[in-house]
Amino acid sequence: MTTVSEALQDVLRQPLPRPLGKDDTFLKHHKSMKEGGFHVGVSASGNPVVAISLSSRPPTMPKLGSSVTVSSEKRASGGWFVLLELMNNQLYDVFVSLSSDILTYCFHAPSSDDLHNALIERLEKWKALFAINPRGVLTFEACKGLFGELLFFKQSIVSRALDFTAVTKAWVGPDGGRQDFQFPDICVEIKSVSPTADSVKISSLDQLSSDLPITLIVYDLDAVESTAPGGRSLRELIKEIQAMCSTEDDKISFQRKLLTVGYIDVAFYDSVCFIVNRARKYSVKGDFPRLDRSTVPREIVEAAYSIRLTTLERFVD
Repeated sequence: MTTVSEALQDVLRQPLPRPLGKDDTFLKHHKSMKEGGFHVGVSASGNPVVAISLSSRPPTMPKLGSSVTVSSEKRASGGWFVLLELMNNQLYDVFVSLSSDILTYCFHAPSSDDLHNALIERLEKWKALFAINPRGVLTFEACKGLFGELLFFKQSIVSRALDFTAVTKAWVGPDGGRQDFQFPDICVEIKSVSPTADSVKISSLDQLSSDLPITLIVYDLDAVESTAPGGRSLRELIKEIQAMCSTEDDKISFQRKLLTVGYIDVAFYDSVCFIVNRARKYSVKGDFPRLDRSTVPREIVEAAYSIRLTTLERFVD
């Protein structure tokens, strides 16, 4: 089955069957959906375009900024198009991921209204992502943090024998949870540090506070070249986890989490590689050094602080 990327490349390579006017677009049908269709093409400026055909006029769609334009257009044969045009070719891989994501989420929309709503939902997600990462990729520190969370995600399935659905549901960090993982019986906070780090940063008064027991896991991650023995890329780790998905719902839920943190599947992440030197596990209990809302003056409404790792030996779990 031809992917969106392959279909776009095919259209961009082929000579156009006719000259295009200033505001014209050449489109080629790629895949039929339950409601409407998905098309790939090229604009008069030579930019890649994807379009979703609709049977009724769509509502106003979210704008994604200057790199990807979103517009609606009435079809000569009846119905409407929602068109996405890539204006910055440096983000081609991001555009392909965006297009594939929209196709995935809109494919089974059973009605015109459902298709409209699915389009708006996905475009809003991508709008938020572009606002966070205008370059389309995460910073190095964000990659390191995500790598640690995903290490624990995979280990929870392999070592704790939890099912994929349960671990995805527990991974609440991307959705603004106090801790990175919240299981029914325990909360887990993940920290990724360089091998020479002597402290970990706690980002809020709530991060080490819960009615449930809390475990703090600190991964020592060494950034290495992609050719380094024993290294693993962020993209590789994500593909390993995706291969563990047993249902389409699991795959979609996991993808949603990744998109929320700003991760898009592009080749850049093949070069973001780490070696895990060690993992330290601490039980946050008793007189564990921490700040929470019950221990600071009420005039302090928020705070971030760092904990020296050498002081935590007696809390090793």
